[in-house]
This record gives sequence, structure tokens and C-alpha cells, in this order.
Amino acid sequence: MTRATLFLLATVTVLLCGAGLANAEPITYFESVTASGSLGSTSFTDALVTFSLTSDTTAVTVLSEGLRSGAGTPAVTIAGIAGTETFTDTDSSYVVLGNISCSVCPDVGIWDYSAGGANILGTLVGPPALRSYNLQSAFSPVVGYSASAMVDGVHSVDFGTTGGSLAFSSIGDTSTFYATVATSVPEPAMLSLLGLALAGIGFARRCNAS
Repeated sequence: MTRATLFLLATVTVLLCGAGLANAEPITYFESVTASGSLGSTSFTDALVTFSLTSDTTAVTVLSEGLRSGAGTPAVTIAGIAGTETFTDTDSSYVVLGNISCSVCPDVGIWDYSAGGANILGTLVGPPALRSYNLQSAFSPVVGYSASAMVDGVHSVDFGTTGGSLAFSSIGDTSTFYATVATSVPEPAMLSLLGLALAGIGFARRCNAS
């Protein structure tokens, strides 16, 4: 293999690696709790309510006492009520991981910043695993104490969704948090670079043969 071919291979390898590192993979955070309340004109009692927010793995921001995901629009599903509703305050919510320096009180939650920083649902988790979580990878379900601005006695806010206003009258003592990362698929730009590299190598070999 000639020096020119080796140089071409090295150059394309660097480009492909750089493109792979820069790729933003979709990550979805989930929080669920048993709650009673209403969605629009439909009431629910002791139903499993699951919130989700999708961002990407490269959009995490470092805060003074934790981390914050990229902005997204939360969705909510409620057992017994068909369909998934999305919040009407688009791209104004984040997953916030806070108090990570506290050995017994790190917490994670979905916050709506259009509502003055109201906590849609939070999970206060004691296990040390949450303290080392970076919001950039899949995370196995953990259970902790629940909290929500809808029933905290201070804010008592409702949240607008495509299915109507969401309000809690009560929530269970515990909630669950976990995260999943979508399987990455090669982007067209990366495939084009690979095709260019193979074509270049083939051309170099033909030149050497002649």
C-alpha cells in the first residue's frame, strides 16, 4: 500500500470518527407516578401517569448544583385515557438533575420554564447512582419520593396540553425515573464519506497498477 493510500485512509478515518463524536443521539427521559386529577374534562383516579421528554445527548448544560438537558416538549399518557397528549408550551421544558453534591438528596425532574420554573414531576432519589448520572445515556428505572408543583401547596399550577388542562389533586408518595437512548443510524454524510474513501482507495490502486 502506497504512502498516498495510507494518508487517504488516515484522513477519512479521522473525519468519520469526528463525525461520529459530533452526532447527537435522541434520548428520552421518563417519569411516572400514580395520581388523581383531570385532563381537560376527563377525571382520573389513582391512574398511572407517565411524562416523557425527548432531547439529544449533546445538549446537556452544567449548572451550579447539577445538570440540565436540552429543551423539549413534554408528553403525557394517563392509564385509562386513550392517546398521548403533548404540552402546549413547546420547547420550554427541561430535565434537571439537581443537588448532586448531596449524598442523600439528589433529585431529577421535568421542569416547565414557561411556568416560572414549575416542577411538572420530580423524583427525589437517595441511591448514589443518580449522583454520577450525566443525562447523556440510558438509565435504569429508579424509584424515589415524588414532587409536583401541581400539588405542592405553593404553586398549585395546571399545565396546558393538547388534551386540555392537566391538573393533579393528589399524587402517590413515590415516582419512577428512567431514560432510553435511540439506536444510532449512520447519517447520510457519514455514508458519503465512507463511499468517497472507498472510491479513492480504488482509484489509487488502479494508478499504482498502471
